[in-house]
Amino acid sequence: MTFLTVNAPRREGRGTARTVRRLGDVLVLLLWGVPVLVAIAGPFVAGSTASVAAPYLPAGSHHPLGTDALGRDVLALALRGGRTVVAASAGALCVAYLLAVPVGLLAAGARHRITDEALMRAVDALLALPGLLLLMTLAAAGHGDVPTLIAAVAVLQLPAAARLVRSAALAPGCRTTMEALRLQGAPWWMRQRYVLRCVAGPVVTDGGSRFVLVLGLLASANFLGLGLPSDSADWAVLVERNTDALFLQPAAVLTPAVLLTVLCVGVNLGLDRVLGRSRARDVPAPTDRASATAPATSGPVPSDTLLTCRNLSVRTDTGTELIGGVDLTLRRGQVLAVVGPSGSGKTALGLAALGLTEPGLSVGGSVLWMDRELLGLPERERRALRAGKAAHLPQDPASVLDPVRTVGATLREVARAAVGRSASRADVERAAAAALEAAGLDDARHLLRRRPHQLSGGQQQRMALATALAARPHLIVLDEPTSALDAHTTRRLRERLRGLAEDGTALLVITHDLMFAAELADDVLVMDGGRAVSAAPSDLAAGDPAPQHVPSPPSKPRAAAMRARVEARATAVHLPGRRRALLEPVSLSFPVGSRTLLLGPSGAGKSTLARALTGLVPAQGTVLHAGRALPARLADRARDELRAVQYVHQNSRASFDGRRAVLAQIAETAQRLRGLPRTDAMREALALGEVLELPECVLRRRPAALSGGQLQRAALIRAMGARPDLLITDEATAALDAAAARRVRQLLADVTERDGTAVLFISHDRGPARVWADRVLVVENGRLRPEGDPEVW
Repeated sequence: MTFLTVNAPRREGRGTARTVRRLGDVLVLLLWGVPVLVAIAGPFVAGSTASVAAPYLPAGSHHPLGTDALGRDVLALALRGGRTVVAASAGALCVAYLLAVPVGLLAAGARHRITDEALMRAVDALLALPGLLLLMTLAAAGHGDVPTLIAAVAVLQLPAAARLVRSAALAPGCRTTMEALRLQGAPWWMRQRYVLRCVAGPVVTDGGSRFVLVLGLLASANFLGLGLPSDSADWAVLVERNTDALFLQPAAVLTPAVLLTVLCVGVNLGLDRVLGRSRARDVPAPTDRASATAPATSGPVPSDTLLTCRNLSVRTDTGTELIGGVDLTLRRGQVLAVVGPSGSGKTALGLAALGLTEPGLSVGGSVLWMDRELLGLPERERRALRAGKAAHLPQDPASVLDPVRTVGATLREVARAAVGRSASRADVERAAAAALEAAGLDDARHLLRRRPHQLSGGQQQRMALATALAARPHLIVLDEPTSALDAHTTRRLRERLRGLAEDGTALLVITHDLMFAAELADDVLVMDGGRAVSAAPSDLAAGDPAPQHVPSPPSKPRAAAMRARVEARATAVHLPGRRRALLEPVSLSFPVGSRTLLLGPSGAGKSTLARALTGLVPAQGTVLHAGRALPARLADRARDELRAVQYVHQNSRASFDGRRAVLAQIAETAQRLRGLPRTDAMREALALGEVLELPECVLRRRPAALSGGQLQRAALIRAMGARPDLLITDEATAALDAAAARRVRQLLADVTERDGTAVLFISHDRGPARVWADRVLVVENGRLRPEGDPEVW
């Protein structure tokens, strides 16, 4: 029995957290501000730095910190010595990034691979230069002045910085949003502005550590007598000049050394806090939650209890309540399903149950993990308690897979940690194989050689699950584990999860698939509009209710006679070095107002076909629009050609710019591709939002404040703003509850009837979507075949 109560949440700990944050800010201000203040204002208050006393005098009334090797006042030297080294380090770092950012962006955005290769090989050549050797060579050649030193250090930092910028610009999430911007017809400057925002975080993070490297390199050059004269009032020179007298006059060495160290630590801590505050601004939406009370069952806590939550609540930093106080208990082998409409707080509940939150949120109440309280503990201790025992599979599985490594390498690393570092390679392979089998991937070992972005959505989900299972956890929280899976794979996954539960693993499953929940779960928690109630799995057995009215499909004679404005002729997709094509040649037409349902198992090639039609992947063959061939590459298509074919990405969250309001983004399609004024485009987007139950208050938030299902509907509105001749939706209802999915299908049916838009609907839903469609196609192993009457289609 699941214990459940919804009460008024407690607000304990918020004042303490705020105090800790303020103390942290003060510490950063001191660490960073004191050296900078000394460097800037010190020369105005420093006394004379002339040699007016004996060397290495101890502290006295005339010399508060004593004198150095030349008889100069150490305090005056410390006050004067920061300006040069700080300015030189900051200048070298700025010059390095001013060169590295354009080089990295140019390499990442190069239309031809040869451009990227040429730039990166030139960068690699610079990377091989020994830093100090280059500086010594310049000095020996008579070019040891400060400007030359700054330029040389900047060139030495250029290669690593350029590679970092290129990698950030090529990240899968960045690429997906760039594809969406291209589909909208965004000008180049807007696309580059978005890329700059993507690389800003990594550049700022790298800038802190690179500032330390630059500072150390310039200081080393001064130690070697390069750059500044040996009698200069510079912190680095002072350290080098007085090192021999460290024990005789420690202040002469330690004062400038401490200032340098504190400056480095303060810069890194300050940048980390700036980035943390930036992430915290993208907080989940303040959702109205009414106070409610559900029946609670009391009783003794079983001895095999893994997780006990009491009065669990989630609030934003502004005090808005997202989830009311919830009491629940999970035992070994128990399966608890959490269901409810999109945006009802299911994901936040799954995270909070493990003591986790999104940035900008706080968890209240009590979370007992194996009889240990998680809330209130330092994050390091919480991680240590959960490590290897609790796993979380998020709604976006790609976020837990390393984008720069093969999925096999990630899986084996986790498996090795689980079986022990001293285990043999055979033991690790057996553990990895067992995890793959448990995740339903025992027949797909070839996927281990791929990187995450080379997998389909369903393959990413199962591979992320395998990685979680490799750690052999006692509890797994799964967020929408079947959203990208076909019916057959879903059945296999359900059987594997039931086997895990029988072996003692507890499962907390967040899902919109009512039949999946009914057949798997022991207990069900229903969340909706602030109310949380317990339910029996039998209450969900009816599954998706009968679909609401959908306009009847066109009759066969009418459908056969309708002209097609978009056609594909011998369209195929091949990857270099692979014998089998990802997509065999396809010839397909999309009659005006047609509704085509595309089915197939995960990884069969459905998304590949959609992306080939859109121009997002290199493809052979021809895609025609109104009898004219469309350019094969999306980047080469003109505005009218972009408007002809629109695509809704499977990963809707990755297709949005996280720093801008959703409404502004979805309205821009109609502005750019149809020339609507901004106010009219906004009004049109809001009208579609009302149809899909996305009110204005939701659409005006940033993407992080919307649930996965809300973003799916927002992405659909964005594509519909173009009024395309062919609209391709890739799993547009995967993260939606049954009622929201029906509204999406109804809207698409209305669009086909009213505007004549042809819709290619990619889905794993073999039930209601079949009633909606007038043609069903199936992709298997990269081959397309019709399902239905072959005489018509």
